[in-house]
Amino acid sequence: MSKIKLYDLIESQNGYKVRLALSNLKIDYELIPVDLMKGEHKKEWFLSLNPNGQIPVLLDDDFPIWESNAILLYLGRKFAPNNLIPQDVKKLGIMLEWVMFEATKLQPYLQPCRFMTTVGPRFIPNYKVDEAKLKDARDKSNFYLKILDNHLSKNNFIAGDYSMADIACYGQIYPSSEGGIDISGFKNIKAWQKKVESQPGYIEMRKIKTAV
Repeated sequence: MSKIKLYDLIESQNGYKVRLALSNLKIDYELIPVDLMKGEHKKEWFLSLNPNGQIPVLLDDDFPIWESNAILLYLGRKFAPNNLIPQDVKKLGIMLEWVMFEATKLQPYLQPCRFMTTVGPRFIPNYKVDEAKLKDARDKSNFYLKILDNHLSKNNFIAGDYSMADIACYGQIYPSSEGGIDISGFKNIKAWQKKVESQPGYIEMRKIKTAV
């Protein structure tokens, strides 16, 4: 049995995606907090795991893997068979489309909204928000959330059945209110969130214990 360690920060949206997948898959792991404010992610020991100096990093025995969505796909394959990686090639294609959508369309705008609204003011002394950048990030967030909402009007889950695409998108959207994003108008996303939350092994963002 592999020994899995997750280098993470409890407030990280990307880390939450991985913790949610681990819990859904009932995989036990050791959480190792990385203190970004102290610059631990730039230390030599951490850069040896991820040269980009970013969390999360999953260490499977002596094999490190980084980039949150790569970790999701790795876990899905390593612990197959499971319901999180579709076996049908077309459903797999849809899942991959939306995993990439999360990384290239949701993450680049939802995360800055949360950082500028909540994280920066909380952790950085004298932090000042760039209001123009914040407005642009919120506008783009709403634009791409609308695309997801339209897709979910015809689908219970993103790739038909619950999959890593749902975990990736849900984890990114979960703390969106902390970025000043109001998703109450996206009725299909709201309904989908409840379905994700009903899955076995579901955990909230700031809960780290796995459902083993």
